[in-house]
Amino acid sequence: MPALALLDHLIVGRGGYITAESLARAILWQRFLLAHAGRAYAAVTSATMDSAKALSEHIRRGALKDGFTVREVYRHNWSMLSNTKEATEAVEVLVDLGWLRAVRDEKVSNTDGRPTLRYYINPRLNVGK
Repeated sequence: MPALALLDHLIVGRGGYITAESLARAILWQRFLLAHAGRAYAAVTSATMDSAKALSEHIRRGALKDGFTVREVYRHNWSMLSNTKEATEAVEVLVDLGWLRAVRDEKVSNTDGRPTLRYYINPRLNVGK
């Protein structure tokens, strides 16, 4: 918002300190831009959250065991989790929320690929009990 106030102040052609009018216009611009950004990102964030919710339901049901990988999630071809992107984003959200813990599996396959990330379910969730 301060940058918007400065830009408005300069566009209007004033020098010196930023005026109250420029500050007021900057506040209105900020509200306008945030509202549009919220609508623009809502589709992306709501889809990701829907995928995370779907994954959490599968975890609660016990469909995934400790040490699962993202590949195991999308190979089930579950709704909202049927591709790498959806499964990865859902897992990342659940890691951020404390449902899962990511651990790098240092065992490398025969092809010397990169190590796999395995996800462990928070024991406080009481999954399957």
